[in-house]
Amino acid sequence: MALPYRFGVGGRIGNGRQWYSWIHVEDAANAIVFCLENEQCEGPFNITAPEPLRMRKFGQIIGETIHRPHWLPAPRFAMKLALGEMSDLIIKGQRVIPKRTEELGYSYRFPTLRKALQDIYS
Repeated sequence: MALPYRFGVGGRIGNGRQWYSWIHVEDAANAIVFCLENEQCEGPFNITAPEPLRMRKFGQIIGETIHRPHWLPAPRFAMKLALGEMSDLIIKGQRVIPKRTEELGYSYRFPTLRKALQDIYS
């Protein structure tokens, strides 16, 4: 997601109002280990950060973190051409909350996108 920003052409995808769930790779790995080691963990779990964001805000934070502009929108039709059916994941979005993971006590090292990106790009 950060690649267009690195080239100075980042911006919202589609209308920017769709939800986007994300997670830092370290939290993803740690949450999986947490579930494997915790006897109370049974069934499916959402392995996402506890703070989903709307695509517009997500892009703004990327731009601010890596000091690049957030200005050039990627229209829906361009995403369809580039990604085909997979574009629905980005264009429609999903607001996924890790309710069960949090209820069982998993503690996120990077609960916010800004904190996660600062770790990645510092």
